[in-house]
Amino acid sequence: MVDSNPDPGPVRPVYEHPWTVRFAHWANAVAVLVLTMSGLQIFAAFPSFGSKVPQENLVDVIPEAIRLGGWLGGALQWHFTFMWVFAAGGVLYFVSQVASGHFRTVLFSAGDVPGVWPMVRHYFFFAPRPPLTGQYNPLQKLAYTTVIICGGLSFLTGLAIYKPAQLSGLAALCGGFHNARLLHFASMCGLLAFIPGHLVMVAIHGWDNFQSMLTGWKRRPNYPVAMCLGLLAIAPFAATAEPAHRPVVVVELFTSEGCSSCPAADDVLRRLASAQLDAAADVVALGEHVDYWDRLGWRDPFSQRQFSSRQSDYDAAVFKTGRIYTPQLVVDGQWEAIGSDVGAVRRAVAAAARRPKAAVVLSPEPAGAERLRVHVQVDLPPSLTLSDTADVVMAVTEDQIVSRVQRGENGGRTLTHAAVTRSLGTVGTLTPTDRSYRATADLAVPSDWNRAHLRVVAFVQERASRRIVGAGATSRGDR
Repeated sequence: MVDSNPDPGPVRPVYEHPWTVRFAHWANAVAVLVLTMSGLQIFAAFPSFGSKVPQENLVDVIPEAIRLGGWLGGALQWHFTFMWVFAAGGVLYFVSQVASGHFRTVLFSAGDVPGVWPMVRHYFFFAPRPPLTGQYNPLQKLAYTTVIICGGLSFLTGLAIYKPAQLSGLAALCGGFHNARLLHFASMCGLLAFIPGHLVMVAIHGWDNFQSMLTGWKRRPNYPVAMCLGLLAIAPFAATAEPAHRPVVVVELFTSEGCSSCPAADDVLRRLASAQLDAAADVVALGEHVDYWDRLGWRDPFSQRQFSSRQSDYDAAVFKTGRIYTPQLVVDGQWEAIGSDVGAVRRAVAAAARRPKAAVVLSPEPAGAERLRVHVQVDLPPSLTLSDTADVVMAVTEDQIVSRVQRGENGGRTLTHAAVTRSLGTVGTLTPTDRSYRATADLAVPSDWNRAHLRVVAFVQERASRRIVGAGATSRGDR
């Protein structure tokens, strides 16, 4: 059986953390340290939460070495200065996450609730690991969201304590000064509870994981040590505890041998398909040769009318530009770029990679000489909801095709194609209420196709929006 990551190839760096996330991370790391130490010194000056909480002398168990400020006045200066550093880092992180759309992969939602218990069973009871369909599993997202809430609550309650008269409404919302102080202490404890597990998991996962938060780049190695140890008490709270598979996106290139601008885009598709072009996801490539160039001097032997229609459908339903051109590259049915523009292609792939993905697994089965038989299995994660009926589409692509063009704009050139789409059709459907799909498909393989260079591709695509929500492929030559 093969999974949704076709031909992963050698480990290669991945740009994981933009500068905004890294800056906010380190600014808040320093801010939380200062706020905690100065907060302990402030608490030492008034070691009580008021009459609602039994009076306990906690000062004796707080070592002097972990306090900051020396006395109440000095601690307050440190605390009030770094509260704004903490707030600025939080705002920067929030804005960058919303602007990039990455917040969808971090925040816990109602759709993640069913996935929490399977992850609890995996971490605490050594049950099998559920399929990973996003950058973070539901339990990690719950931990992350809890930390974000604790951070926001600690800032708001801190303001209520800082200016109880000027911000009397906020103080009243917190239940009064003493209650605000109690909530402030509790929210900071919740925030600090996340840190030990996070640090231990970073240490276990090694330098590459730490380096990614310094430079943004990460090699994404597997972490068998962490999985063997389990780390029962702390794993659910570590953002790096569960290295997910790289997301899989579908890249369709509408191209033609009659177009002089297309060979450069064909090369970009080849590099994407073979993982030679560093991208934020594993790419399922489809080279779809349109037929509207055929009347201009050279008939593309791989062109099909359905690919021209498919490109027109994208413009009518998604892009709405009234402009059909080659080489046009479409990513997950939602983003488009000129196929030879490497920067635009990378940005489109990165945007698509941040969306929740269905797990698509293909299993080749024995078949006849001119047939391919493949079992397809689709599972939607809790974080993914279909907005419309979706088609399960299956295609056969062929690599390493060499073609000698005799006429037209590329006359006299020898072109090498990758991921030429030989056939494409719908094998099943999912309704918005379906969470899985299973089927076996028989595909024709004419004798002039090179079976050693064939790959079977499957993806799930919503009919109205044209959004592709998941994809997978066999390894080349599986049959």
